[in-house]
Amino acid sequence: MKKLILIIIFLMNLSVVSASVGVGVSPAKLSDTIFTGEVKEYDYIIYNTGDINITAKISIEGELSDYIDISEKEIFLLPEPEPHRLPPVNGKITKIRIKSPLLLHEKNYTSKVVASVNPGFGGLITTGAVASNIYITVKPRYSFYFKYIILLFIIIVFYLVIKKRGSR
Repeated sequence: MKKLILIIIFLMNLSVVSASVGVGVSPAKLSDTIFTGEVKEYDYIIYNTGDINITAKISIEGELSDYIDISEKEIFLLPEPEPHRLPPVNGKITKIRIKSPLLLHEKNYTSKVVASVNPGFGGLITTGAVASNIYITVKPRYSFYFKYIILLFIIIVFYLVIKKRGSR
């Protein structure tokens, strides 16, 4: 009986350790229109909503993943003080650079900036992730009629070359 009481007292003295893990991204959504071949940069703030230090991994998913570069793919973040507020106190800025594809027609693209964490502390694996949507409309740099003007110019030059050869 004494052993049972000692075990119960021992178990009651153990402290429970808990930690929250979270990551945030701002802006939550990006919408823009860019021209073919144009390069634009956007600032994203990555911040820690949990209560332990984390390293966030930044990645791109979606149709524009081949056209987007990230300035920092891994960011060490300190926890934000409670209550959370924007702009974050301990947040870090990473630059997202989009180089639009070359197109002849207007096209809409969607992608996501994903920030994920996996601190894996104390033998436990805890994960968290958040995504920011990107909506980009890519427009051709030249007007719709530009290609028809070029085609007409080529036909006129071709006609003049044939006419000149025929007059010899």
